[in-house]
Amino acid sequence: MDVDSYLLQLSQYVHLNPVRTGIVSQPEAYPYSSYKSFISKKGEEIVTRDLIWGMRTKDGRLGPERYRFFVERALGSELKNPLEKVYAGSVLGGKLFIREALDKLKDDVFKR
Repeated sequence: MDVDSYLLQLSQYVHLNPVRTGIVSQPEAYPYSSYKSFISKKGEEIVTRDLIWGMRTKDGRLGPERYRFFVERALGSELKNPLEKVYAGSVLGGKLFIREALDKLKDDVFKR
């Protein structure tokens, strides 16, 4: 669950960066972003959208609309950088997730 939540937050944060910095007023206006592919049924081949869309809806046809709503509802609000929550430079998640990840890492190290 942590991975999905943070991935979605990170995607939103990245797509809103050009707006937050004042380069454009709407995320789809930034020409170097994949955002237009995420909010359109026709996307660029290089952009994989299904995972992110699946986090917003189980109906793939609604993916672009739901993702657009998710991103644009945050326009004008102050978003926290999701990478500020990175623990020890490499683990992103809540306390339980971090504990589990560190335990797994410890187990992997001692098996060698």
